[in-house]
Amino acid sequence: MKSKAMKLKQTIELLKNRKERVVCDWVKAKKISLTEGTEFTESIDFIDSFLSVLCEKIMLLHNPKLFYSLILLHFFGSFSGFMFLSPTGVKWKDKLNDRFPQVKLKMNPNFGGNLTQDSVLNSAKEASNAWSSGKTKARLFLSFVGQTSSSPVGLDMNLCINPNRETTKNLDNIVYAQNSEDPDCTGVACSFVWYCNGTVGEEEIVHFDIQVNTRDYPFETGIAAPDAYNLKTVLLKQLGYVIGFFTCPPGNMSCPVTGNGITPDQNSVMYKFLKPGVHKTSISSDDALGVRTLYGELSSAELDLLVKKDEFNDLVESFCVAPCVMPDEEANDKYKTKELERFAWNDYLQQRIAKNLETKEGKLLTYREFEKSYMDSYRMTGISAEQYMLDSMKHSNIYLTDMPKEFMDSYLQILYVDIKNRDRTLTEFKNELDSSYYEFTANELKALIQIRRSMIDEKAKR
Repeated sequence: MKSKAMKLKQTIELLKNRKERVVCDWVKAKKISLTEGTEFTESIDFIDSFLSVLCEKIMLLHNPKLFYSLILLHFFGSFSGFMFLSPTGVKWKDKLNDRFPQVKLKMNPNFGGNLTQDSVLNSAKEASNAWSSGKTKARLFLSFVGQTSSSPVGLDMNLCINPNRETTKNLDNIVYAQNSEDPDCTGVACSFVWYCNGTVGEEEIVHFDIQVNTRDYPFETGIAAPDAYNLKTVLLKQLGYVIGFFTCPPGNMSCPVTGNGITPDQNSVMYKFLKPGVHKTSISSDDALGVRTLYGELSSAELDLLVKKDEFNDLVESFCVAPCVMPDEEANDKYKTKELERFAWNDYLQQRIAKNLETKEGKLLTYREFEKSYMDSYRMTGISAEQYMLDSMKHSNIYLTDMPKEFMDSYLQILYVDIKNRDRTLTEFKNELDSSYYEFTANELKALIQIRRSMIDEKAKR
């Protein structure tokens, strides 16, 4: 431990004697290591209190449990019991100011022990959903986008210089288990956050990894156990860090606090103590208020999109007449798959095979594009996919009545291909796609099934 601190101190002394811009950028791109211990005492041993550096001040924290954490020290902005990572509220950004930043995370589900991969993935998905814009009413998309086998990213000294910055932003942000000893993370979990400073308005978070310490601590994903940590509860707090929140370590009396200086209450997922046996299923109103303070509040028009989303989800259940099944499974011969529809689907597959798109990777690439279009409907156009489908459902009878009969066979073939595509999206990529998009696809499928039935009925009348 001592040699590690001395090595870092020597490195910093070398940096202080260099004036190149790249060194400044490297220091500003330092990895913030936010470590969750179990119980902290009132005495925090500072290995070195303040090490002056060209661009930042770095503080090494060392508690009695010998966890080691590297943190960029700022006079943090405070909001109602918790703090932001920098005075200016460093956060995720999008290239275009009028779009929500979308932060994606993936989970490496190989946790071992008694935790199944599905339960681990569900914990990540539910924790991500709890911080979604629908819950926070903030202009930030936090999306769980499936599983990965990627490894954590290493620190690049030049990552804040383009094109390295953009490359880093495109790397997978991952949650993973550490089953072997790691002196940099001896607490329950650690969030490693990379961000770049610069002139006001240019600083931004560019990457994160969350490490869960399965070597030293037991975890559960279901029934509470007095000696085990609930994985979803742990991830809820870690995601707060990677969004841009910070909390002073318990007992650290010298941690600078502005504002009211009150630590988050016990209802907050950012509460300073994290104990085994505790289950938290959602963020608190104070947590949500913090996200809105950092990223901005949804406008009335944007809030209306969420209302339309709920309206679509409610209406689709009654819109698709039971049993709402795939065309191949219809009991009524009238609605069973027609030969022209099968031909259209096979033709679609052959075209994709010719372009080498019928591999798992090729299909996922296609569905990622659909997912991006869905997200951008919120972030850019002001008309959500749910609102579009809601309009189609409410006015389907008018559209079908006005449609020339000679076009109906072609539209039925297109509908069938869309239905088949949506179905295999749900079947094959449940753990790969954003949760909100997955939910929309499931409901869109039901709407398309009923629209196809209505078109068949209308065709029969002509």
